[in-house]
Amino acid sequence: MLYYIKIVFIAIFMHCSSFFLYSIFAEENIFTIENAIDYAMRNNLGILSAQNTILSAKTSIKEAESSKLPKIDTSLSYAHLTEPSAIGLLEKPETYTSKMSIYQPLYTWNRLTLSVNFADLNSQVKEIQYAIKKVQLIYDTKAAFYDILLARYSLAISEDALTRMDEHLRKTNILFKNGELSQYDVLQAEIQVYNAKALILKNKNILEKNYENFNRIIGRNISLPVEINGEFSLDYFSPNVNDAIKNAILNRPEISSVILEKKLVDINYELSLLKYSPTFSLSNDMSIIERANKFPPDDKLVFNWQIGLALNIPIYYGGIDKIAKEQSEFAIEEIKLKHKNIELEIEAEIRNTHRVLTESKEIIKLREKNVEIAKEGLRQAQIRYENNLIPSFEIITAQLTLTEAKSNYQQALYDYAIAKAKFIKVVGGEK
Repeated sequence: MLYYIKIVFIAIFMHCSSFFLYSIFAEENIFTIENAIDYAMRNNLGILSAQNTILSAKTSIKEAESSKLPKIDTSLSYAHLTEPSAIGLLEKPETYTSKMSIYQPLYTWNRLTLSVNFADLNSQVKEIQYAIKKVQLIYDTKAAFYDILLARYSLAISEDALTRMDEHLRKTNILFKNGELSQYDVLQAEIQVYNAKALILKNKNILEKNYENFNRIIGRNISLPVEINGEFSLDYFSPNVNDAIKNAILNRPEISSVILEKKLVDINYELSLLKYSPTFSLSNDMSIIERANKFPPDDKLVFNWQIGLALNIPIYYGGIDKIAKEQSEFAIEEIKLKHKNIELEIEAEIRNTHRVLTESKEIIKLREKNVEIAKEGLRQAQIRYENNLIPSFEIITAQLTLTEAKSNYQQALYDYAIAKAKFIKVVGGEK
């Protein structure tokens, strides 16, 4: 009895464990657009690289700060003379030396502080570059998600078209056997069936390619299975273009990056001047020397200690200060022009994207109406065809028109989704 209880317990445990593991695995393969973005933020290789770049830049700040601290060096040396010199007995054949040096900058005319500020600003630039990549990754993930939705809908539409073409071929064969249609009508119906099958193969390959691209973007192995949970929808996203431009000028990381570039140029100019400014430093050397002398045989330790203050005053460096000032002025002027150009590009990008967004919403309504008309046209064509009132090619045309109308409608929904995602991107991303 106990044996059977163990067997039942083990079976239940294995079933629960497999269900738990399957649930975890399934969750990793099912993506909504929100958790796809979250997954990409944690696994995209470009984002991970940008994060490491930020960490590296922060260590540069610590390196710059360490320049203010004392520098301590130590050394050990040993010397042995194999042959006595002309001095004879006064020569020391073996010498052991231990030395320690301490160097401390006392005043560098703010050079070290500026170096720390420069490293800090450089770290902020890396953070802004990360922000730019983050906004781009969100857009890329959305676009890849929508690519899958469009390909999936296209495949479903082509499969539905094949079903209708098969049905049309079946009815055409019946009418042909009854002598109501010619062999030509059957051949035309067969051609459309093969065309529909070819379109299905093409759409399957497109869908497979889009799955792989989606995996690549979010940071997964491209061969892993993917299931997308979502659909196209038409909402009431109607942003004000002027407000969007103002917000973009305030929030776009590219603008912040240009502002930091100017600060870096200013600091770099000051550093270039301070490179040739006076320096004041403290140095301290201490050494212990042991000389082993065979004549007489006793050993002696010699202690040396010295401290020094050094003042270095540059006299003339060929007018390098004027050259540095000119270079700085040119760089600042270039940054001002770059700043203005970015603002103009942002405004143009927002206005263009807003037009596409507005246009795509209107096109969706027209495409939806076309689908309704095409459905009704096919319904009437089928009735007339079954009553021998129209030739075979007319019902084929009606079926192709419906397929095209459905595809155009899904394409319009896709265009709107992409335009909305791009508009959010160009104003600086979601807040």
